[in-house]
Amino acid sequence: MMDKERPFDERETKADEAEMEFTGLIRSARRKTLLRNAILSILAAAALLIFVTLGNTYALNKSSTGAMMDIQAMSRIQGANLNLTDYHEMPGLWSGSITYGTYKIIEGIPIPSSSRQFKYNALGHFSNPVGGKSEILNLSTPAAGSSAFPGGSRPFNDKTGQREMVFYHPGIEYNRYVNDLEQLSSMRPEHLVELGVSFDRDDYSADEITAMLPEGVHAAWYWVDTFEYERIDSMQTSEIDSPIAAVDAYGFSAYEDLNNQSPNNESDFIKLVEQGLTLNGKYEEEFNRIYTLLKGGKTVPDAANVKIIGAVLTGSPEALHQLEGMPYVRAAVLGAVTELY
Repeated sequence: MMDKERPFDERETKADEAEMEFTGLIRSARRKTLLRNAILSILAAAALLIFVTLGNTYALNKSSTGAMMDIQAMSRIQGANLNLTDYHEMPGLWSGSITYGTYKIIEGIPIPSSSRQFKYNALGHFSNPVGGKSEILNLSTPAAGSSAFPGGSRPFNDKTGQREMVFYHPGIEYNRYVNDLEQLSSMRPEHLVELGVSFDRDDYSADEITAMLPEGVHAAWYWVDTFEYERIDSMQTSEIDSPIAAVDAYGFSAYEDLNNQSPNNESDFIKLVEQGLTLNGKYEEEFNRIYTLLKGGKTVPDAANVKIIGAVLTGSPEALHQLEGMPYVRAAVLGAVTELY
């Protein structure tokens, strides 16, 4: 017996259509929600990337600016006859580096010396020069007069091959002193020479030094005594001579300009230290140490407390040879040598 056909139910059909339409609406809403969420996620990621990039750029710029100001302030008082060239900056993500070149001026002729790289980060910290202030190569070369140096090794710049100067503090008795004045006679007349001279005492003023130098001999940089009594005593009791490397010595340029028209004096050194103090940067402690030493128990430093104990002198070999036998010359150490042409 055949089943009877089910009668058409219009209400059921409409219910199915409504269900399908509702399901379509749900799917469409889901797609829109997923699309909206995807767009929002992309926008949020882009906004975060922009924020991180801008934040990184701002923080690094602030950190690098502070680092450069600190580096420049310290370079004005540290490093015998050393000057900074323009810098090269390499920013990265949360950190970066600054590279400076250094050069010397000998009788108006610039001489490349070395490069110094500093690392900094977005937190405002930066490192001391990577690899040290200068690349020093200590060699035992009798022909270069190394026998009088501690350990029989003379310091050279490993980038230029030029000699590196050292200084001898007048308050310390050393076992041996370097005197390179006798080597000047073997140089060619057209040579221009840098000579690190250590004085016999600490009461020469910049004006006195200029007046007592022989004709043709010029002061390029003055070495200032920044040693506490405790450090001098410690160096004196040491069995090994420890002259001061030129890159570590504190002092000031003899002239403000490259044309040697505006001479500096002891008061200018005080100003340089004070400028370094205002930065409140990485070298604040060292600037404060020197500033306290210069005050000598007074409220503010006095130019009389700036003790010049050595100098970088420049000139021709013939001119510098006149220093032989001068009573104020305790030691004389050759530095860089160049020619006019």
